[in-house]
Amino acid sequence: MTINLNQGEKCQAVLTVEIPAEKVTAERKSVTKQYVQYAKVPGYRPGKVPQKLIAKRFANPIREELEKRLTEQALQEARKKEDMQILSVLSSETTANVDETYTVKADLLMAPSFELPEYKGIPITLPKEEVLDEHVEKLIDRWKEQNADYQEVEDGSLEMGQYGIIDYIGTKDGESLVKEDSPPMYRAFFQRDDAWMWMDEESFLPGFCGELLDHKTGEEFEFTLTLPEDFAEEELRGQEILYKVKLKQIMRKDLPELTDEKIKETTRGEFSTVEEFRLDITERLEKEMKQFVENLRSQKALEYLHGLLEFELPDVMVQQETQQHVNRIVTDSQRRGVDDSALMEQEQEIVDAASAMGRRDVKTKFILNEVATAEGLKVDDREVHERIALMAAHSRMSPKKAVRILRENRQLNSIAEEILFGKSLAFVMENASVSVDEAQNALDLMWEGAQ
Repeated sequence: MTINLNQGEKCQAVLTVEIPAEKVTAERKSVTKQYVQYAKVPGYRPGKVPQKLIAKRFANPIREELEKRLTEQALQEARKKEDMQILSVLSSETTANVDETYTVKADLLMAPSFELPEYKGIPITLPKEEVLDEHVEKLIDRWKEQNADYQEVEDGSLEMGQYGIIDYIGTKDGESLVKEDSPPMYRAFFQRDDAWMWMDEESFLPGFCGELLDHKTGEEFEFTLTLPEDFAEEELRGQEILYKVKLKQIMRKDLPELTDEKIKETTRGEFSTVEEFRLDITERLEKEMKQFVENLRSQKALEYLHGLLEFELPDVMVQQETQQHVNRIVTDSQRRGVDDSALMEQEQEIVDAASAMGRRDVKTKFILNEVATAEGLKVDDREVHERIALMAAHSRMSPKKAVRILRENRQLNSIAEEILFGKSLAFVMENASVSVDEAQNALDLMWEGAQ
């Protein structure tokens, strides 16, 4: 066979293979023999039909099978000689030439070619893993907030650290800023009834709570507020808005005391003492911290390898990963109550973010695949079956049904791939050179990232 590979951009290539006449003749005879053995022709017993009759009667299916085999053999031979990894065959064409040779032409999607850098001993700096008393106290403060009592303040005026229950409407030049099609997030800035406004300088719009100070229950008043320069609606940035407000109630928040009795009451008997409650908080924080540090370790390892490598990525794979990230972002946003119109306004930002994540994920797969190849890492059927059984149990379905669904969605191979990449990443992390930054606490870093 004569093989010619023409590399294109973005991991695409055109493969042309010339198959000699003797190879074509031998393969045609092999296909015809199969038809002689199994074909049913009236007047002949199976296996006794003359080859010439078979070749004539089944000319089209024999030709189709011949071309299929020649294409497979051409690709197999090209893989050996060119030492290439074909991700998929985008299209192929098999042509019979007048000299009885065949030409196979295929448009291919190729794995990118790159030299794997040194991946053992990657330097990784991680924060210190330590649960401090202040971390425990922070969660206790959250417990107090969640179990606070609210009492109406009948006398006196509204102060910082209280809740004012208010109706308000914002107008500009005498016109309401809320329309029928205004999304809920936009509407909340300019019109609400029975809104619980926490009295704090950081609450709501800058300066809004300051205008509510010293007013009493039942009072109606108005004030002008200048919207900040970073307001979401660009045309309203820096604009003066007239707010009309009615203060309907003043509420005081009373935090509970940390006692055994209150702990038992609020946890429905799960914990009987403050000591048990604190111990549980500490254990949960330790578990979350360890998971965070483990994720950080893998993130830093991949970032290091990404920084050492630049290579082209297959557009098709990037687009597929990008679409999956878009779907996830949209679904998560809808679950959080983000309006569809707000999502439409953020469409470009969502696509840009998803595209960056898609490129990162595809690049990561190729890097980890090279590590697996270099280290001879493999995945056996048992590991795949165990992973599917775990997924099935999580989804409350039988493993057999899970396999059927995965097969229908063409995701069976991705399970083995996911396991293999997990092994590769684990190998890189186990062989990393890890140091600890004593000045940085893992929980503090975790909470900063969650803000």
